[in-house]
Amino acid sequence: MKRTEDPRLITGSSTYVDDIKLAGMLYVTFVRSVHANANIVSVNTEAAKASAGVVEVLTGKDVSHLIGSVPCAAAIPGLKVPFQPVLAVDAVRFVGEPVVAIVASDRYAGRDAADLVEIEYEPLPAAVDVEAAMKPDSPKVHPQFENNI
Repeated sequence: MKRTEDPRLITGSSTYVDDIKLAGMLYVTFVRSVHANANIVSVNTEAAKASAGVVEVLTGKDVSHLIGSVPCAAAIPGLKVPFQPVLAVDAVRFVGEPVVAIVASDRYAGRDAADLVEIEYEPLPAAVDVEAAMKPDSPKVHPQFENNI
């Protein structure tokens, strides 16, 4: 079957999500973990909240009582599914895990505010490849489970 959408996609003539502009539209920027495994010691968002164009700054502690776990897209029978908060609360378990959400009037204000967020971490040993993660003495990605498998 011949693909019909390619020309408009590769020439940039298609409409992308980033092209959509609505009246009153806001943008979200996430501040993400730089650690594969760490406890969150403190999160200071005061400077970000005071930044131009910022509407709201949210942490995991702000939203954990409102939003449950991120749902598992492939719930295979027997699969251990950990609780995965939308924003990390007390610990991060992977590089790139969202810690803070900044709602702003435009993407640039959000990015500028993200640079002002201060997060203090207590880095912990991490299993950074599959072979190491499978070892019995490997740091647990999710401590509520007996192993990483």
